[in-house]
Amino acid sequence: MEVITDQSGISFSPANDLLKRSEEVKTRTYPFKFGEYIRSGFRLFFDHPGEFVLYFILMSLLSIVGAATTIGPLIISGPLAVGWFILAHHMENGKPFQISDFFKGFRSTMPLVLVTLLTLLAVTGGFLLFILPGIYLAVALAFSVYPVYFTPIGNH
Repeated sequence: MEVITDQSGISFSPANDLLKRSEEVKTRTYPFKFGEYIRSGFRLFFDHPGEFVLYFILMSLLSIVGAATTIGPLIISGPLAVGWFILAHHMENGKPFQISDFFKGFRSTMPLVLVTLLTLLAVTGGFLLFILPGIYLAVALAFSVYPVYFTPIGNH
């Protein structure tokens, strides 16, 4: 049986422990410290503003180029969004990083494209049913690409 260690160092067997872990997640309380999260985000940005601004410019240019085709945004949006969080994750954990870390999301292009496509279809379906289900699904699925990359199974 395969044993996986997640990023917190907890080992588990996916087949046997998934249900147990999902129950623990549902019953555990999680403190929500909005002000602390905002301060932490600003601190990350102001510690490395050049890298974030450069990435924003590169991401904007790639998005403009990708928008020239119908499928371009679908292909590049997930990996570019994940790249943003890869760099922030390195910074937050004191790991060395380089601007190329922004593009590591492209290592998982196909899974990210599939999740982005499924999210787009779900949100579109929600809007077709009525506006509120579309808004709900858009918010609920807004971060759906991140678990695709940041899973213990992938270990990128």
